[in-house]
Amino acid sequence: MAGSKVGLALGGIVALTALAGGALWWQEASEREAAVSRLLDAARSELGREPIDREGARTVARELGKLREAGDGRVELLVSQADLLIVADDANGAWDLLEAPVSLPGAAPEVQDVAGRALQEVAGRTGSLEQFRQAATLSASFAQAADSAGALLRAFLLAFRAGDPGLFADYGAELLERHPETAEAQAVKVLGADLAGWIADRSGLDRTALDADGNGDAGALGRLMKAAGAPGSGGQVDALRVQLGAAPPEVLLVLAARTVASVGESRDDAAQEALFDALDQLGAVLELQPASLEARHIAAVVYFGLLQARGGSLEPQDAARLRGHLDWLLRNAPERDVRRETWRQLREVVPR
Repeated sequence: MAGSKVGLALGGIVALTALAGGALWWQEASEREAAVSRLLDAARSELGREPIDREGARTVARELGKLREAGDGRVELLVSQADLLIVADDANGAWDLLEAPVSLPGAAPEVQDVAGRALQEVAGRTGSLEQFRQAATLSASFAQAADSAGALLRAFLLAFRAGDPGLFADYGAELLERHPETAEAQAVKVLGADLAGWIADRSGLDRTALDADGNGDAGALGRLMKAAGAPGSGGQVDALRVQLGAAPPEVLLVLAARTVASVGESRDDAAQEALFDALDQLGAVLELQPASLEARHIAAVVYFGLLQARGGSLEPQDAARLRGHLDWLLRNAPERDVRRETWRQLREVVPR
């Protein structure tokens, strides 16, 4: 009898202990979820902040990292942490976080999206064509999953930066077909002919041989140019900046090219002022993408125009910039680029 009472008492203690332990676990889990929720709210707040607070973004990213290091493997934490690192101007850190998970089969579309955006920033600094190409394919995968015109435009422009005629033409055609009434499709129409021509130059292709009925890269570029239509006017390019909100560097490239074309042979004061405006646009591109071949090429053309306008002389700093652009192009552009001979000739006449 006594033994049964002891047994009942012990059973009651065990039950109470289990109940208390369960309550404690539930309380800890509830507190943990509340902490996660607060951090994700803080992440959304930092990502939407204007102007950007890089230190605030870094702080929240560190806290999210601690949760992930503690074993919380939720995709939302990974994506938010990487997004914050991009905002904090640490695209390399974001790509380090994402490179392994995004390479796994079945990677979540949102991981592909932020990985593509992080690698876009990294490639802009390194100039790696392979990184641009990988960023393009990641962005295109997300665009397909999310039916996103914005991500598909990003893939199209990244393929241009990679100098990949096939991907560039494919993404442009897909954007025109799937999202025909969007600002992104308008970007393909307005910018497509110029960008296709520059890819042809880089690839050693004769622009006059870009035939929509042809094969290979020339055929792909020809079909894209036919689908896009005539090159956009300067007014259309300028309007595109408003339509897209944050205009990609390619809009500034084409605007600068339009300015140079509009100036033509004129070298009066108004023409020189327009050329300096073009240099400002190209400087903005090179700040984001120091390895932009087209920005350096157009800048070299502009400086050479100023050289001619001033009777064969330039300010020392402008002459140094012209030499720097030409030297960079001759050192880094593909050997097959059709503009190489022009750069060599310009380099020979630039004053010291």
